[in-house]
Amino acid sequence: MDERQTKDVRARLYLDLAQALLNSKLVEYVDRYNNQFAHLEEEKVLRYPCALIEFSDIQWQQVGRHVQRGTVLVNIYVATKVRGRTSAVGRTADPAVEDFELLGALRIVLRDLRLDYAGTFTRMRSVTDHDHDSTIVNLEQYAVTVIDTSAEPQTRRVSVSVEIGDVSIK
Repeated sequence: MDERQTKDVRARLYLDLAQALLNSKLVEYVDRYNNQFAHLEEEKVLRYPCALIEFSDIQWQQVGRHVQRGTVLVNIYVATKVRGRTSAVGRTADPAVEDFELLGALRIVLRDLRLDYAGTFTRMRSVTDHDHDSTIVNLEQYAVTVIDTSAEPQTRRVSVSVEIGDVSIK
């Protein structure tokens, strides 16, 4: 059995999301969200653009004896450094457009992500936070339904061999 199948569904979802975001080459850094943008002067490890992943409340429903289904609200904080003027009155609006194009490209990455324990990612809301001197943070919230089978007992396959005369049954 694949090692990832034995982990909590949130652990699997985080690992799969992080891998998909990094493989896209659209972001340089992925981590769990822990209010890093409120303490930017202390955050020395962030590389831009970055994506920070947060899971909101999950409402679980029992679908089998040890299987549950839940809809996860996934918040992805995408941060970029402010790059030049973004005013259309100024010389160029390209930096602002680049940020929005990054968000659109990341949406395509999530649209194409196929997981054996989850449905499709549906964008629920977008919020832009301009309250930082040199960083723009966009919150992209997605909903995805997951199936958690981590509590299912592992069944063992027993091999039995019986010989009756010239016949061998396995």
